Amino acid sequence: MVEEYGLIEEKEDSLRKYYDCEINNIKFIIQNEISERIKTEKIILSDVDDKINEIMKIIRNEKTTRETYSENLVSLIEQYFSRIKKEIDMERLEREDTEETLVHLMEEALDKIGIPLA
Repeated sequence: MVEEYGLIEEKEDSLRKYYDCEINNIKFIIQNEISERIKTEKIILSDVDDKINEIMKIIRNEKTTRETYSENLVSLIEQYFSRIKKEIDMERLEREDTEETLVHLMEEALDKIGIPLA
């Protein structure tokens, strides 16, 4: 009976180690996926910012060479791209908040099952 109890304890310990390892692997995968998504979003937003800045630079150069009519048109286009840039910046902030929320929710979920995120 004592031997059976010892075997049960060994199996339980072995299962506990296995599941702890699996949980750690899942945590690592989740953290990597979140990090990769954050990197990708930052790259995309940076590329968009660069393109908008290029366009605005071209527009500014054009503005100096055009007559008053063209200057008014260019000004409207600049305002338009400026508005787009503001919307992109707002979207970036919302996405960063979403990323922070995802990390927070993951931490809460892991805490509920008794596993610290770190």
